[in-house]
Amino acid sequence: GNRLIFTAVKRLPLSALTDEGNPNPSASPVPVDQHTTSTAAVPRDSSVDTVAAASVVPSGALALPATATEAENQQQQEGEEEEEDADGSLEVWEYKGSASDAHSTVLYGHYHLRRVLFDRTTRMVTMDTEYAPLSEGSVGGYRSRDQMAWACDGDGHIGNKGESWQGTLIGNAPGGGMDIRNKWRNRLIFAAVKRLPLSALMDEDNPPPVEPFPVNQRTVSAAVVVPADGGGGVVTAGVGDSATCWAAALDFIDNPTPPRKDLAAMSPTDTAMARRRALAWTLAALDDDLYDVERVHAVKRLFAIRRFTTALSPDEMAVVMRRCSSELDRIGAGLKLYYEAEKLQAALGNVGAAATAENGAIQPRQHDVIPTPRTGSIYPDSSGVTMSEHSYIFMLILVAQGIDADFQKRAETAARAAAANCDYRAAPPKSFPRMYNKLWSDHRTAGAPRPSKNLDVVRALISVPDSPTLSRVFEAVGAAFGGVAFCKNNFGDPDGAAITSHYRAVYAIVKYEPTEPLTYGALAQREMAAWTTFAEARDPLEQPAVHRAINWMATGPLKDVPVKMFCELQLLLDEYTRTRESMHLYYKMERATDPDALWRDFSCRVQPQPFEAGSLIK
Repeated sequence: GNRLIFTAVKRLPLSALTDEGNPNPSASPVPVDQHTTSTAAVPRDSSVDTVAAASVVPSGALALPATATEAENQQQQEGEEEEEDADGSLEVWEYKGSASDAHSTVLYGHYHLRRVLFDRTTRMVTMDTEYAPLSEGSVGGYRSRDQMAWACDGDGHIGNKGESWQGTLIGNAPGGGMDIRNKWRNRLIFAAVKRLPLSALMDEDNPPPVEPFPVNQRTVSAAVVVPADGGGGVVTAGVGDSATCWAAALDFIDNPTPPRKDLAAMSPTDTAMARRRALAWTLAALDDDLYDVERVHAVKRLFAIRRFTTALSPDEMAVVMRRCSSELDRIGAGLKLYYEAEKLQAALGNVGAAATAENGAIQPRQHDVIPTPRTGSIYPDSSGVTMSEHSYIFMLILVAQGIDADFQKRAETAARAAAANCDYRAAPPKSFPRMYNKLWSDHRTAGAPRPSKNLDVVRALISVPDSPTLSRVFEAVGAAFGGVAFCKNNFGDPDGAAITSHYRAVYAIVKYEPTEPLTYGALAQREMAAWTTFAEARDPLEQPAVHRAINWMATGPLKDVPVKMFCELQLLLDEYTRTRESMHLYYKMERATDPDALWRDFSCRVQPQPFEAGSLIK
């Protein structure tokens, strides 16, 4: 219970990291069992327990970062010198710390503040926070973004009036320790690890390097003709000619995170004009009756640039949405005429009716065939995310990786036996960001475990030329998997597809089971090398959640359970397949609720959301 208080003496040069008198930063942390821990649930403040992508680190496993190499030191030193050319109002630091009781006798868990932004201009501190409990009694791990007032020209107080976290920045200087209490009087102590370059603010989730912009995409994109008014009315008035607009868009694509001093050198007027010019090019690229895959890739690249997309004003965002809607309406009008001319309601409206009559109209869920791991797990009923739900998503992805090849082979063989000329397209397993983001939209109130609503983790598309062939392929692929477990048919209701711009398909949900007996434990043994490679390729903050999912299957509650999984086969006519490609981009854009969501969807980032009280299903 002794209290240790530290005050900074001076900042050292980065060369101090090579001082052999420093302890080994990769030394193993103190084992959990050497701490005095509490296994009882510890009440925590909901305003603190903000949840977004619960990347939980195992208890006691928050080791210090490895020693930087001389090259890395030089690179960071150069980055810091570049940033020091700015006005000095911003500093970004990495911190680590712990949560304990008021007397520091009971350790509840560890904190890792990946990025802490100290802003003297706004007098605010913004923290990207990960919390790893020593037991799940502490609500489970979470990732959050918290913003608090900072008395930077006073006593160094940190905290918002009336909210839980209240404390002090020791020495009132970034890099100093932080001593904070919450409303339960728990003590949160944070110590700085290192100062980060300001560019870290633009690298929110450490994405992989962007691939070079291909020459053919540049050539096609440069040929886009921007109308005289920019295509967006008042929003894009005065943007200039096509070459000027493309040059602005290309600058965003080629320079996604320019040095902060370069951005600071641009006036707000120049920044807004550059964005409007790039927007004018985007609107022109989207307004084209002929689908061009190279131009579409360029548009996707632009929307994945944070400094462009998240800066869109409400008026600019509205212009983008109107363009998407108009293009979907144009494409949908042709599909409506095709549906009526081919009398597709009569031809295909009853496909899957027998499956619905046999199995019912209630959509199944993955936990109907994959028992939910419950021992030592906590799932939120309607909101929030715990480490268990985070791992559940990874479990679905790992199972999908293990069965995908066999599923695709069986489905394609059946489809081609029924229609040799069908177009069979296997899709990659559904991604983590897509399933995670659905927790805050489609699956928000689905009940635990919510990720089990994803029936299309393993999926494929089968396109055929005519109605009789589609019916024949439906029966064939159903038979290959012991029948269709659930069917959604958009051809039956003549008015029901208006909301999807008259895009129609038959979605067949089938239950995959290996032809030879196979348990999840045996699957884990077979796939362990691939799963380990997958885990190591994830962000280090996510790796513990992946390993937890692996352990559920390799040695945990699913070890002796037979492998099963619901998978989706989307059957459609060739006419819909052709328009599907051109509609997909507009659908992806139209479903975005705001510029931030639009950027996250195109950049494959998870969507941070505030924690809301919800019952936990143990």
